[in-house]
Amino acid sequence: MLVSPYLGYMRQDTAFHPGEAISQRAIGTLLASTFDCVITFDAHLHRTPNLAEVFPGIEAHNLSAAPAIEAHLRAETVAPATVVVGPDEESRSWVADIAGRLGLAYSVARKVRRSDQSVQIAFTDASLFAGRPVLFIDDIVSSGGTLTACAETLAASGASSIEAIIVHALFPRELMTAFGRAGIRSVRSTNSVPHPTNAIRLDDLLARALRREVVGMPETGSPP
Repeated sequence: MLVSPYLGYMRQDTAFHPGEAISQRAIGTLLASTFDCVITFDAHLHRTPNLAEVFPGIEAHNLSAAPAIEAHLRAETVAPATVVVGPDEESRSWVADIAGRLGLAYSVARKVRRSDQSVQIAFTDASLFAGRPVLFIDDIVSSGGTLTACAETLAASGASSIEAIIVHALFPRELMTAFGRAGIRSVRSTNSVPHPTNAIRLDDLLARALRREVVGMPETGSPP
């Protein structure tokens, strides 16, 4: 069994230029020949509908960090006026899920990627953010281009504050300065990857999954 809270190589699911290797397919085949089960959190899948297609012939569990994020936000009592924001249409389902869990409004941006570090961000109704706190949620931040562009657009739209929660924080800590300049008050991440922004633990969710997989115990609350 492979337990990999962050599972790399999933983003390259097609050849964007001639001669490119499709890393998702190569790594999926390699791991499927080595392990009988893979467990991860919020794998970064685009055109692949589910994790089982990446790992043919073995079990594959793509856990959601949403319950841990919800518990973390409930503990700090999020303002009812907060708007939960996702960076693109691919984030809609789980941004809507977290917003629904907390009874908050949400919005999803339209993103046009121009390069690895350059994106254009727009919202259908930017007036939604005027005078309201915004909570940006994304599954992964590496170069920081999308997060910075979103923050600048939200700040220009009159958001009273901007905070970010990231499932997989892959960016260098030096980018925190740029995030602050863009108007982001705080950045928190799960502990799927060791990072200075880690604030949300996935341990309980992972322990439950392991109990079900290894010893077949029913899920009856939090593990000890």
